[in-house]
Amino acid sequence: MIAACRNTCDIHSSIDHFNHSLGVLKIFTYTKRQFLTDVFAEALRIAGQGNKVLIAQLMKGGINQGQDHPSYLLENLHWIRCNSITCSSHKEINEPQRAATLELWEYVKSAILNRTYELVVLDELGLSIDLEIIQEVEVLSLVM
Repeated sequence: MIAACRNTCDIHSSIDHFNHSLGVLKIFTYTKRQFLTDVFAEALRIAGQGNKVLIAQLMKGGINQGQDHPSYLLENLHWIRCNSITCSSHKEINEPQRAATLELWEYVKSAILNRTYELVVLDELGLSIDLEIIQEVEVLSLVM
């Protein structure tokens, strides 16, 4: 299952479900830039049931984490932020932040295609598309 948290929306929170060969795709949208507690609670629940879960915060950094230094919550929940020394703003991004987001995106794509996790949560995917770091067509080709 892939859960993509868009975090940019004009109206209200919404959830869309799509069937996919890799599992179920859920897209959560929200009007504010924050990590939805419902998404986090579902990730914890699924990990607590013994399934491998990845939470990838594509635009958040600041804690020297990156894919080489994930945090482990529970035995099966891996939480990764991009390997940037700062958190990206919603309006501008510098080249090291862009490179860190792309590096994490490559890791996430590989994890999805290799079915490494039963649930993949992509936080701020929409923002990374809006800032033209990740191309929407690339995301669509991955999930379609």
